[in-house]
Amino acid sequence: EYSNPLPQLLDEPRFCKVSWGIKWIIQPFEMFKGNFLIWLAVSVILFAISIIGSYVPIIDYIFGATSIIAAAIIILICSAQFQNEDLDLHQLWVKLKTNLRSLIILNILFVVGLAVVFIPVLIFFSGISLTLLLDIEAIKISDFPMTPFVFSILVSLVLFLMLSMAMWFAPALIVLHGLDPKSAMKLSLKGYLANILPMIAYGLGLIIVLLFFLKITLGLGIIIAVPWVIMNCYISYRDVLTDQPLSIV
Repeated sequence: EYSNPLPQLLDEPRFCKVSWGIKWIIQPFEMFKGNFLIWLAVSVILFAISIIGSYVPIIDYIFGATSIIAAAIIILICSAQFQNEDLDLHQLWVKLKTNLRSLIILNILFVVGLAVVFIPVLIFFSGISLTLLLDIEAIKISDFPMTPFVFSILVSLVLFLMLSMAMWFAPALIVLHGLDPKSAMKLSLKGYLANILPMIAYGLGLIIVLLFFLKITLGLGIIIAVPWVIMNCYISYRDVLTDQPLSIV
């Protein structure tokens, strides 16, 4: 229990313990128990949308284009639960609407960022295609330019990791603190880089726990996978960027 009713942003990101990365994975189970019906409903809705989207492409495109907004909604539910607030859909909509423009801009920046990530690989394959067009015998399997290919893949991978770091805390910073998209992405990147070791522990632990969970639930655990990961975003945001960390106890 914190005396301050709302988490306040720190001047500088907190350097968290490596073990906190594992706590970010485990704590959502307590959240599920605390509001089981609500989280079950959220999980089923998201899963149903993904299933329908696999058969109706337009639904899939719309869901992909609004994924940041969906994440923001889940973050607002997380915040209400930890602040012991009743989930009021009207209040949730008011909070979302206040920052809707920034969330849409963030979503656009994310899509543009994904396009930029693949530019090095596209440049490489464009060069290969042009060479083949000019001279079909110019490139043989044995002469495939492996070094430029690996370099382009590595550049794209680094760009993707940087984009992921900049996006990790950004929805929470916008919807809970009213930051603009640029400031939210910069602070998210700064907070992520300051806690790279806990984040590595989190990533490795998530893969192990998720595979085990999917196995014991015969694959049905996939229904809660998306809300679970976004809960991880919220918990790690509280630990890294606010004066009210959740993993300290």
